[in-house]
Amino acid sequence: MVKKYFIVFLLMAVFGSAAIAANPVVPNTPYPYYMNFLPFYWVKGTVKKEGQVVANRIVTVYFDDIKKEATGLTDANGNYAINIYRLNYFFDTAISFSDNYNIAVYKGTDNYGKNAEIINFDSKVGFITKNIVLAQGEGPGPKDEIIDTGRIRMTWIEKDTPDTAKLHWAYDVNGPTAVKIYAKSGGEFTRTPVDYTFVADVPPAIMEYQISGANAKGTNYYRVIPEPLLVNTDVLSDANNSITVAQVTIPINKAENFVGCSLYTTSAKGAVNYFHVDKSLNNILSGQLSEGSSIYSFNMADPDYSKRYLEKTTYLNGSFGNPPPFGFDLSKGYLVYRSLDDATDRNLVFVGIIKNTDFKGEIDTAYNLISSPFTKKYLLSNFGFGTSPVDGDAFYYWSQKGSYLEKVFRNNGKWDPEHNVVFEKGYWYYKTIETDPNKPKKFNWELSKP
Repeated sequence: MVKKYFIVFLLMAVFGSAAIAANPVVPNTPYPYYMNFLPFYWVKGTVKKEGQVVANRIVTVYFDDIKKEATGLTDANGNYAINIYRLNYFFDTAISFSDNYNIAVYKGTDNYGKNAEIINFDSKVGFITKNIVLAQGEGPGPKDEIIDTGRIRMTWIEKDTPDTAKLHWAYDVNGPTAVKIYAKSGGEFTRTPVDYTFVADVPPAIMEYQISGANAKGTNYYRVIPEPLLVNTDVLSDANNSITVAQVTIPINKAENFVGCSLYTTSAKGAVNYFHVDKSLNNILSGQLSEGSSIYSFNMADPDYSKRYLEKTTYLNGSFGNPPPFGFDLSKGYLVYRSLDDATDRNLVFVGIIKNTDFKGEIDTAYNLISSPFTKKYLLSNFGFGTSPVDGDAFYYWSQKGSYLEKVFRNNGKWDPEHNVVFEKGYWYYKTIETDPNKPKKFNWELSKP
């Protein structure tokens, strides 16, 4: 018996397998299919902020490049667990028990995170415990904040052909289950279950489904939920799947177009990190514009507002640049200029994940090129600016009558006239330049998740 236990221990030391008795797997650890055959070595622990455990924080482990990372999300008790062999599976990163690795916590909207620290793996145990205390102002990021909970995990979408879209998903630690696919066609995102219609049944252990026909045209919202549903839940309950994915279609039939990015964009080429967010213009829009067309983003990197500028990239030889100078960011607006010799009616099609946390942004001095962070329509007076706008501020939108900007003024504490803000469009916000050093140069922009 002693010899048998010694052999088991030796195998664990050599291969870095998980010590099951240590129970390193936390309830929100995703269960993609590749976990069936990967070796296991867990980095696990608890994350706290000011003495209290914190949920939904993204912990990352990497060797020397944070873009090649393995991540985990803390659960309601602040616990996380990360299998480092995901580094080897996704990025061919060699797993060594003599090298130094990095562990960090992405900065959240509360400005708390944790800068990278060195960790070493102990091959004799099969896991390492690393408890983390967050600090204000620390941490990489912030990382795109997507809460991933429920029976179905890691849901994302790719535009695999011009006429179809492919859904992908994984499972929680309970393993594979049958799923049902539901879709809502057109309009804005809603949380009304009857708006979603049944599309397909998918058996257990199959973790992708190609959407075609009417459900892949225009703007659509998709839900992947377990079959059967959990008790006392419906197709939109987070307990089944906290993530909704969507396809948003934006007509660009004019020479000049303001468009908005209201999704965390995804693609097959970007599907190697935990949330599969991919901001690359080349991956998202390749082939959707004609040669010679351009996209502009407003570069606000310089703290001096007078030095900010429109940054341009042009679609030439099938590329927006290698790499493009900017990518798609949630809540940002973009100017799309079509090639003058392109007479084809066109749409821009974005696919991605709907943000499922409250939005917090800023409106800075002078010009801001923005869009709705959610696939939802708003009145300008309810667009999250609160009472911060002052007389003299202005909101610009592209005219439907011709190629020019129309302006909504802030007068006597109100927007004149009121305006409907739609998620497919981009907008300029002009914040009056404040010369009084005692008054703020920017203000908070906050919207609750739909």
